[in-house]
Amino acid sequence: MKVYFIGMGGSGMLPLARLAREFGHTVAGSDPRGAADLDVFSNVDPSRIDAFDSVVYSSAIPPEHPELQYARSRGEFVKVYHRMDFLTELMRYSEVRIGIAGTHGKTSTTSLLGWVLLDQGLDPTIFAGGKPLYLKEGMRKGNGPAVFETDESDGSFLRSNANFKICLNVDEDHLEHYGTYRHLIDAFRSFASSGTVVLNGLDSSLPNIPGAIYFAALEAGQESRADYTGRFLDETDALVVSARGTEVGQLSIPLPGRHFASNALGVFALLDTMIQQGLLSGLNRKGILESMSRFPGVERRMERIGTAQGSPVFDDYGHHPSEIAAVIRALRVRYPDKRVKIVFQPHRYTRTRDHASAFAEVLKLADEASILPLYSAGEKPIDGIDSEMIARQTQARLIQEADIPELLDRAGPGDVLLFQGAGDISAMVRRAIASRKST
Repeated sequence: MKVYFIGMGGSGMLPLARLAREFGHTVAGSDPRGAADLDVFSNVDPSRIDAFDSVVYSSAIPPEHPELQYARSRGEFVKVYHRMDFLTELMRYSEVRIGIAGTHGKTSTTSLLGWVLLDQGLDPTIFAGGKPLYLKEGMRKGNGPAVFETDESDGSFLRSNANFKICLNVDEDHLEHYGTYRHLIDAFRSFASSGTVVLNGLDSSLPNIPGAIYFAALEAGQESRADYTGRFLDETDALVVSARGTEVGQLSIPLPGRHFASNALGVFALLDTMIQQGLLSGLNRKGILESMSRFPGVERRMERIGTAQGSPVFDDYGHHPSEIAAVIRALRVRYPDKRVKIVFQPHRYTRTRDHASAFAEVLKLADEASILPLYSAGEKPIDGIDSEMIARQTQARLIQEADIPELLDRAGPGDVLLFQGAGDISAMVRRAIASRKST
């Protein structure tokens, strides 16, 4: 196929275009951000569509986009794919298709699962919504199992062709699409209604799915009848894992955070289930746990990007109150004697409107909090919705990008710095760190 990607430079679209190229398709697209290794036009020109037989777009592209409108007007001459539908088309060539779902943790979990298969000598196709640090182009085409991240934000995960699935969690988000939290939960239940499914048994929104396999990462005093359990060791984020009541070993990954360890337990549960089904020849429990201990991590998922005056600096993509809370708690466990200082950039007007009070509460978990201006992600402004509405409910101070170098300079060996958000905050802090190195 000759495939044209509208918004080709997006975090999900760029690796998808590269994967399509690996499958032998001719690819090009439009996006002002560009990409050095692909034919990307910085301007919008509907007439270019005539040279292609397929067009791919994401939910970030509005219906009135000129190239999308023109592609749809071409009828039988151009096949128009939503991003998830095109990914499904590519994945159909794999007999084993593993889809990862969840409000939080999909990218890191997809990356971890792909890493285990790759590290253990299998030949997986890997597609994550972020960039695994072990994959230069953010994706991989193989001849073995396919591992990919699904997307619940627009409901497109319900069209996935995964025949093996992990559901990590369900949290109140994307209500601009679903309308109510109940509709979101119903969508996850529908996703989990077919195939071999592994579910988080501690998520109250996901119990009682017929035929599902459950996992549970247990804190002190918790009990569970899940098929796979892990009990945290003392105050660490390592787990002692049991499979159907039999202890099998210790699970420990380099990324700080019990939420990462819990998701890793879900990966272990699925892979072990597949081994019991006679799949994944050559893989065993010991090898899975060993590979997990060597996981390189994912860009912007608790990624340590440098130091400032002896203080470790972390960059994280989390943009929901639950994600922020999990990351702060992870740093508390890994650095119990340090002060946690967070810089947060709110993402989307609708999310800020729906969760402003929750954002304010979780920011109080840090010793010091600063808030950057809201990143719209293409949404139209909503009157009265901005970063200040969060700051008014907490002691956080409002800052600009120009203030970041001063924050880095004020840090000391007793601090840990966290820059968190799904907008351009990562580019801001990386510019500041690079500038300090060059002076």
